[in-house]
Amino acid sequence: MANICSTTMRVLVYGDNATERAKEFTEKIREWQEKPFDETVKYPTWIGNLAKHAGVNPDRYSTRGNIDHIEQNGNEIIIDQEDAWSPNVEVWDAIMKKSFGEDYELRYRASEPGCLVFETNEEDLVGKYYVDNYDNIPEVDAIIGCEYEEVPEETVIILLETLFPEKKGAGLDELLADFAESDCSKNCAINRWERGERV
Repeated sequence: MANICSTTMRVLVYGDNATERAKEFTEKIREWQEKPFDETVKYPTWIGNLAKHAGVNPDRYSTRGNIDHIEQNGNEIIIDQEDAWSPNVEVWDAIMKKSFGEDYELRYRASEPGCLVFETNEEDLVGKYYVDNYDNIPEVDAIIGCEYEEVPEETVIILLETLFPEKKGAGLDELLADFAESDCSKNCAINRWERGERV
C-alpha cells in the first residue's frame, strides 16, 4: 500500500463570469464523483475518472489518488485529495486548461511525512515549516499551538531554543541537527516547505 500524500489545491478562476464558471465546474466535479465514466472505473472519486469525464487522457498523468472534498467560494475552488506518495496536480492542471483555458491559477500544498514530501507552489508558504507534534510535547504545544502547518523560521528557532536552552544562538541548521539526534524527534517532526515546480 502506498503512503498517503494529503494535497490541497486552490484554483482561482479569472475572466468574465468567473464566479459562475467556478460554480458550474464544482457542480460538474460533484456529479462526476457519483458516476463512473465507463466499466473500467471502479471508484468514481478516482482522479482518473474525473479526468476522463473532462476529456483528459488519464494515462498521460499520475492519477493514483482520489478526491475527498471540493468546495467553491466566489471565483475560488478548493479541492482536497489523497494521493499515492506525491501530489497529483499535473492532471488537475490539464483538467483546468480544458475547462478554463488560461483564465485560472492553480496553487497547491502537499504533505507526505513518510517520504518527507512537503511541497508547495504558494510563495508565502515556501520556507516556512510544518511542525507535527504527534505526541503532544507540551513545550511545542505552548509555542506552536494549532498553527502547525505554516510555522515561520523565527518561531522554529524559539521552539528549538526552548527545547535546547544550552544551544541558544547556535543557528537554525545546528538546532535542527541537534533536534534530529534527540529523543524529541521521536515524538515530533519539523519539516520545511519546499518549492514545487509541478505546475
